[in-house]
Amino acid sequence: MALVDLRGREDEPAVRALLACAHGSPRSVDRAAARYRAGEWVLIGWEEGGALVACAGVERRASDEIALRSVAVAPERRGQGVGRALVDAVAGAATARRLVAETDADAVGFYRGCGFSVEGIEPTAGRARFRCARMIEPRAGSTAGVSALTFGELERAICSAARS
Repeated sequence: MALVDLRGREDEPAVRALLACAHGSPRSVDRAAARYRAGEWVLIGWEEGGALVACAGVERRASDEIALRSVAVAPERRGQGVGRALVDAVAGAATARRLVAETDADAVGFYRGCGFSVEGIEPTAGRARFRCARMIEPRAGSTAGVSALTFGELERAICSAARS
């Protein structure tokens, strides 16, 4: 299991299939892919045995906060801890003190299971919305679980996206 940098791979079929899991409609996937291509968000993948099984979009919001823009796990791998492993790896590689996400009722249990605190926020389009936050204790990173993406590369990518 390893983190991989998906920058420049937004239009690969396997990546788009995962993005569709998180973003739904082809139009929404296109909008998200455009933000990744533009460097507004950074797309990180999780590979197992050479196969892409999950991805997460991240955005540096402030020096102490990273936002998860989306988390997607291949349907056949859901419920096996892949999403949590990906979130934990992102948290472990980041130097921020807080990892945040906004979600709906469908995914709020996932974020609670990943150690996020959850609070209700203003509904959108008639759907309940939640802000999720997980405190991160910065520590010296280990590259043991990282292959194609090092801690420094991930941090530089997140910082670069924040300046855009």
